[in-house]
Amino acid sequence: MKVIKEKIKTTWNLGLLYSSKKDPQIEKDLKEVETAVESFEKKYKNDQKYLSDENALFDALTAYEKLEGMPQGSKPIMYFHYLSDLNGADQEVTAQLSILQQRYAKISNKLLFFSLSFGTLSVEQQNKFLTSKKLAHFSYWLKVLFERAKYQLSEAEEKILNLKSLPGHSLWVDGQDRLLNSQTVNFKGKKLPIAEAHMKVSDLNNADRQTLHKAMMEVQKNISAFAESEVNAVVIDKKIDDELRGFQEPYSATILGYQNDEKAITTFVDTVTRHFPISHRFYALKAKLLKMKMLTYADRSAKI
Repeated sequence: MKVIKEKIKTTWNLGLLYSSKKDPQIEKDLKEVETAVESFEKKYKNDQKYLSDENALFDALTAYEKLEGMPQGSKPIMYFHYLSDLNGADQEVTAQLSILQQRYAKISNKLLFFSLSFGTLSVEQQNKFLTSKKLAHFSYWLKVLFERAKYQLSEAEEKILNLKSLPGHSLWVDGQDRLLNSQTVNFKGKKLPIAEAHMKVSDLNNADRQTLHKAMMEVQKNISAFAESEVNAVVIDKKIDDELRGFQEPYSATILGYQNDEKAITTFVDTVTRHFPISHRFYALKAKLLKMKMLTYADRSAKI
């Protein structure tokens, strides 16, 4: 039997997005999106006929869908996120990401009026749109929008929350990711990036696995103070948002965001919790197969 050897590509080809960080096409794409958003805002912000006429709403939703589907809208931010994933220590990329996030927040704020306007509709009008054959393509989107409208704030307040999201959440998370990705672990005379160490640990024998795991935990312990501040900042930021919007549980906004039913999710969680003994039996069996009296955290993904 003839074996065909094919070289597998293991490096991202970001050239499919842009030629470099200085590619002028990046700014062209951003300008194109900004122009399209401004055009949409100019056309619909002061003419809300779409809130009472299904034909006008069909046209508005079609235009909005086209706007949301513009590839130029996501390419720039995706490109710099990928560059950051490849090299978290690149300060130029970090700076550009921050600038882009602020720019995207402003773009998003220009479109806020559209989704918020549906919160003013009566239940009767909502049902009319939801059962319209003309609007069938957008029925689910409208259903989700009407459900979220219960927790929306004024346009001015929503804009403030959008803008504070960057310093209150994103910058903390990005900062912790960059700090963690810049860490290395000493193992058998080599310095391993922390991400590579995480992937490697499950393939090692028990002695090496415990050694590498201990080294990883020590590295993470050294940056735990920043992680603690990150978690506190993110949790407080979310708590503020939830209280302003009137969510009763800390997980309510997340469940709604994933378009799930809260009762169904909490029932699922209760079911899984009641059946924890199944996982206990699994890990007891795994310990037996690995010929160990008990498993440590390092052993949870160890191969048998």
